Amino acid sequence: MFYIVEFIETQEVEVVPALWVKDEICQWPAQYRPDDLGKAIRSEEQPGHMWDTYHVRILYTAATYKAARLKLPQAETHTDLQTAEEEDADENPKKKRKRLCKESSWNLCMSLFFLALLHRLLTNQEMMMDQLKVILKTMQKMGEPARGQEPLERDILPLKDPTSLLGLEKNITALSVIGGVDIKDSVWRVMKHCFTNSLAKQLNWRGINGKTAFHRLQLKDVITGTVRNSRLTATATDQEIEFYIKKWLHLACDRDGGRREREKRRSLNLLTLMQCELI
Repeated sequence: MFYIVEFIETQEVEVVPALWVKDEICQWPAQYRPDDLGKAIRSEEQPGHMWDTYHVRILYTAATYKAARLKLPQAETHTDLQTAEEEDADENPKKKRKRLCKESSWNLCMSLFFLALLHRLLTNQEMMMDQLKVILKTMQKMGEPARGQEPLERDILPLKDPTSLLGLEKNITALSVIGGVDIKDSVWRVMKHCFTNSLAKQLNWRGINGKTAFHRLQLKDVITGTVRNSRLTATATDQEIEFYIKKWLHLACDRDGGRREREKRRSLNLLTLMQCELI
């Protein structure tokens, strides 16, 4: 046997097994999911000790679950199903009650959630693919020579001595685009491509200590233009490019084992000095 009951506190209605109701107190498995709750009602599951209790009013009694379900929509609008026809003629119909649970609501909510999540993932994937295409195109163009310019012959670079440097200064018209991920990387790539480390030791920015002044060379402007020819460093300023050129030249003595050799000489000099003091 089944009842259609109204929960007094919330004025909601639902079909429940008769064995769940005693003295207008209904035991209710609030912890059940909607699907499990529907099964428990249809199978007339025995109430558990941990179930919640609610004050209810019995609106209708049916021999089967199906019969009670057929009356449930009517219970949402009538206070007493036995006098439903009389209430239909009333000029002031009662306020419609809410259903306590809908068995498919949980599945519907989860379906909508996963559909929204899937849509968001697909949208993000499309955005990532578009960004990847832009990056690939940029990387491809980084290795292309500037429009209207031809790359230098490979046997000219890197420069090996001051004579080849001056010869290049007279004939140079362009430098191929080498590229880089940022200003520092771009400048250092171009400098390494143009100069051997031995020649770099003979250069500095101002030309002090008998070295060649790099800032007077036309090659400085070529390197600046080369760096700016890359999309990733197109906004590089003269000051930024000059800073990394100076830094690269300054570190020439440390490259190719120069730092280790200098530290070795310093250690030998210190050892010699200590030996002299002992004597």
